[in-house]
Amino acid sequence: LQQGRLRWLRQQLEVDDVAFQEIAERVQGEWRQLSGLFELQPPKDAEQRWTGFMEYVLNDAGRQAAYRVLVIDDDEASRTLLRRYLEPVGYEVHEAGSSAEALRVIDQHAPRIILIDWCLGQDDGLELCQRLRSRYGARMFLVMLSAFAEDTHGTHALEYGANEFLTKPISRRVLLAKLRTAVESVALMLDLEQERQAQIHAHEQLLRMNEELRDDVMRDALTGLYNRRAWETFAPKIWQRAESASIPVACIMLDIDYFKRVNDQFGHDVGDLALAALADLLQRSTRETDLVVRLGGEEFVILTATTDLPGVCQMTQRIAADVAQLHGAFPSFTVSGGGAFSQVPAVRTLSDLLRLADQNLLQAKRGGRNNIVWPDGMPAQ
Repeated sequence: LQQGRLRWLRQQLEVDDVAFQEIAERVQGEWRQLSGLFELQPPKDAEQRWTGFMEYVLNDAGRQAAYRVLVIDDDEASRTLLRRYLEPVGYEVHEAGSSAEALRVIDQHAPRIILIDWCLGQDDGLELCQRLRSRYGARMFLVMLSAFAEDTHGTHALEYGANEFLTKPISRRVLLAKLRTAVESVALMLDLEQERQAQIHAHEQLLRMNEELRDDVMRDALTGLYNRRAWETFAPKIWQRAESASIPVACIMLDIDYFKRVNDQFGHDVGDLALAALADLLQRSTRETDLVVRLGGEEFVILTATTDLPGVCQMTQRIAADVAQLHGAFPSFTVSGGGAFSQVPAVRTLSDLLRLADQNLLQAKRGGRNNIVWPDGMPAQ
């Protein structure tokens, strides 16, 4: 805890490494002088502890993951020795006595520096090294340890994916020197991974923003329904998918009756409320897979792929009836509609379908309005 506070204080005061080391050396010297005055004996590992303290405080907190080490050795005494070498200088040491245990520790603690003994009882340290390299790639720094000093062992270790090969008994000075290189390598890899994650996050945000902008462009500002541009984008796709699956497509055009009178008598604000109410009703009355569009003004269109053609007719009649029952800060109104189906002989394209629906809408208006007109031979309810 005290070390953490010192690190925080150093960062707040913006003391650089050289200045901090000068301060630390003065403190260390005064400590020795005080020990002499009171005839105190410093701990035998005082120098080692001091080195660890310095490395811990000087290292950036964000790099501590690079100091996480896993020692894999079936000999407990060897693991204990390496722990005594590493922990005093700031390393977070984990242990494993077998390959299976090592994999569990890696899954749980994600160490990046791995010390692997060549002989792991019934396991093969060289084979484990190869497995780790294959599974984790360059994210891990692998060090093979062996009591055999033949050149062939070092060559084999490197061929099987090790970054370093050290012989036992291991010199503490050599081990720490090698691991300083490992820490720099792992820290660089962590920085690259963090940068990569930041790039992925930024890319995802950009995609979301583009999607939101695209959706805004495709939406009618007043009603929230799709607009004509959305029709031109999505309607052909619905038509093509339905045609490929041999599914009929229905198109219904709706128009508010005498809408100009509403605007003229009550104002455009009231007319907008009527349009918004109709749009809400259409959204509630159709399926999520249906395309509901405000083409412009008081004209709306529904495009749906379905085998239930009578059901579409009934849905449209129900919408027309529900419109007449709408209440709000606007006068009551009705709609006229025209329907068309892709199964009609005259319909060969999406444009034909829309044109036929528009023709039937015109016929509904000429026939007295507040009515839905379908192609000849199709059910009206």
